[in-house]
Amino acid sequence: MRITAGMAPGPMPPLPPDATPQEQGDLVSYVRSLARTPPWEPGGRLDGPGFSGDLTRRGEYLVHAQVCGLCHTMIDASGIYRADDRYLAGGMRVVAYPHGVMVTRNLSSDPDTGPGRWSDAQIVAALRDGRSGGRVLAVFGMPWAFFHAMTDDDATAVARYLKTLPPVRNRIPSPLYDLPQLRVIPPQQIAAGATAGIFKPDRAALGSDEHAAMVERGRYLFTIVSCALCHGSDGSGGLKVSWKPFGTLRARNLSSDRETGLGGWTDDEIARAMRSGVSRDGHMLHWQGMTWDHISNWDEEDIRALIAYLRVLPPVRKKVPDDRPPAPDDCEVYTFWTTVSAGPGCGP
Repeated sequence: MRITAGMAPGPMPPLPPDATPQEQGDLVSYVRSLARTPPWEPGGRLDGPGFSGDLTRRGEYLVHAQVCGLCHTMIDASGIYRADDRYLAGGMRVVAYPHGVMVTRNLSSDPDTGPGRWSDAQIVAALRDGRSGGRVLAVFGMPWAFFHAMTDDDATAVARYLKTLPPVRNRIPSPLYDLPQLRVIPPQQIAAGATAGIFKPDRAALGSDEHAAMVERGRYLFTIVSCALCHGSDGSGGLKVSWKPFGTLRARNLSSDRETGLGGWTDDEIARAMRSGVSRDGHMLHWQGMTWDHISNWDEEDIRALIAYLRVLPPVRKKVPDDRPPAPDDCEVYTFWTTVSAGPGCGP
């Protein structure tokens, strides 16, 4: 019906009126031949865009679905992205309390103010090891300790895609700080410390090979998408973000606790929150508190993989305070907390 009638007023036209029933059937048979067994069903395997053999294409998928754009794309005074002229061009001023003010770097392919002249290996070193131009990047300014878990292919894919971005000339001031003490600590040791608490389930308890592969993929995404950075290694949440345009927001409890976490949610409710920013009770989640505008770019199999992993996270009974609308005591500068803060606003 779809190919015969088209999908007006959408762009898909109908088949020519002289198409024979045999031709219609042949086309349907061809389309059906393209289907594959979903990775969550017996005999299925993970094979979405996150596994593309074309690394540039894979990098495009990973960059758009991760939170790169959240920090590296400038926003206006109301918090709206300047994606048309400043996509991934850096310049966002963010406070990582109590670590000071960070200004995000230009990731476009500009040769003078971005990584246009960098090799893939240099970009990968900054992404996974926090090594850039002879200095060590602050873990809270650039969460490389979590990106360290990226596979060689995924990290290279991100590097190759960044080199294809349109160049935007946007020179970012050099940081006023350095972390020389971190130069003597191997990156893998720092990364191991940052990710040590991320739950790894017992393979024998996961059942089928297909389900185990989904959970393993979900744990990988939980780590590299920065779920663990904001929600904590145990997923229990609580960290806050404050800025006058949107108020005080908090990372929610993603553990499997039925009362304070996601244990009582259905898979569809979790997927809707990820894709559309609609919570279980129907209220909208702010995109600066829950980055659904980025996560909505994940492929179906990756959404399901994340949900599969969240289902096995051990329950943590932790009631996270409600978000609060803008108030006079909210931060003048966009600020996120790396330590627990009980009160709303810009206080500790």
